[in-house]
Amino acid sequence: MLATLGVVALVGCAGGWIAGPGSRGAVWLGAGIAAVAQVFLFVLLFVIVFSKRPLLAHGLGMAGRFAVLAAVMVALMLTPDGGPGTTLLLPLIAVQFLTTLLEPFFLSGPERVR
Repeated sequence: MLATLGVVALVGCAGGWIAGPGSRGAVWLGAGIAAVAQVFLFVLLFVIVFSKRPLLAHGLGMAGRFAVLAAVMVALMLTPDGGPGTTLLLPLIAVQFLTTLLEPFFLSGPERVR
């Protein structure tokens, strides 16, 4: 979970620097949504429901992250002005992508890293 916070900080700072002062709130909101979804899905799937079946938990976690992305996209499409759009979606996708790549590395344990 600390890795997720590190990814959120990296994406939030980089995205805020690129997007500019007017869009920093949307960048941090997108990164925050992705972080909350990642931590919630991890605790639900890896710790509570499928603690003995990590591959199934990883696959369902990926599906859950896609569902969060789809829900945010639908919410943006239903807003009259379109909302922050790409300023919100790009950090959300970046955090989800990076945490998905890092998740197996951190779950493998120290004995498999060597």
